Amino acid sequence: MNKFENHLPFIKALYEGVRLKYLSLSADKILYRATKMPQIELEKIKNSFIKKQLIFFSKPFLSFTPDMQFSKFFLRESSVFFILEIDNKIGYNLMSHCETSQVSLFPNEREVLFFPFSAFEIKEINEKKIDGKDVYEIKLLYLGKYIKDIENSKNEISLPDSEFKKQLMDLGLIKKESKEYNDDRPKETKLLIKEINNGKNIIISEIYISHQDIGKDIQIINSYENYSKKQSIDTKYPEYYNDKDIKENVEIKINGEKIPFSYMYKFKKEGKYKIEYIFKKELANINHMFCGCWKLISLDLSNFSTQNVINMDYLFYDCFSLISLNLSNLNTQSANSVKDMFQGCKSLENINLANSHIQNVNDKSSMLYDCNSLKKKVLSLKSLKFE
Repeated sequence: MNKFENHLPFIKALYEGVRLKYLSLSADKILYRATKMPQIELEKIKNSFIKKQLIFFSKPFLSFTPDMQFSKFFLRESSVFFILEIDNKIGYNLMSHCETSQVSLFPNEREVLFFPFSAFEIKEINEKKIDGKDVYEIKLLYLGKYIKDIENSKNEISLPDSEFKKQLMDLGLIKKESKEYNDDRPKETKLLIKEINNGKNIIISEIYISHQDIGKDIQIINSYENYSKKQSIDTKYPEYYNDKDIKENVEIKINGEKIPFSYMYKFKKEGKYKIEYIFKKELANINHMFCGCWKLISLDLSNFSTQNVINMDYLFYDCFSLISLNLSNLNTQSANSVKDMFQGCKSLENINLANSHIQNVNDKSSMLYDCNSLKKKVLSLKSLKFE
């Protein structure tokens, strides 16, 4: 942490001045880096590999290049040659790494910059002779930007309260701490669903309506067709359309009163509203069902049958006020895609997918993109390992 504190002015300059987080991710699948490494650091990596642990580089920023020959140029003064695999199935956050040629004074270097707290899994370590020099060749898999919960970790030194810690939080480099009892938190965060639902194939949601929302059209459910009209999206995949199924097979109740089916609803009073979605039959496609429901603060799918659903793409896309989400009985045995399922759920703090078998779904790309409030970070979507 002392190293990060010394580099903080440069971190701030790069984040706030150069705006690295707005540059594009690297399109290259394999990157290289030759570096000098003290024997003690090398032993740490070797021990981590033996114990099948992750290795976290301690530098605030780390650079690689897709140009193998350019990287090998530095082997004359190096003892380690890294080969880094980027697997886009993991769904990297935009604040994890970027390709810097757009802003670099030396664009031909094709430098790919990895941001602070990047995490790497060691796949292989070999002693090799490269271009006549004895080096350790270390193959890595990039897992994305990962911040340990410093205060609760048994393996890390606790970071004390300080101006430096506050600045790291402001930059988004470590997560802001949430206090269990904090009267300053938004009203919506305190409104969690408490009703016990004994029904079958029913979803219960909860939204909070402020005085500014009264009389306005508030989206309470979505469909792919509804979404595509708003976004002017043209699709060639008819299996993605679920508009007719939703209209014909969903009943909606607001505070217990059945209403005519509508994607939008005008609320007359400020306060908390309980919305029930009662399904007459199981659906095959529920993609985009709650996409853009930005007033939604809690959702309980514990009694919703999903074993026959084949598509869950964009299911909670841009539900940026969503805090409480019960997926304890989510079944993805028939699903072939959960792409962008939680993208933009900026307020969501926990996702319990323990019983879902979601790791077996083919397409999980960008599933958790921009979920910046998650207390539990995904390290590898291949095994869906949580730390």
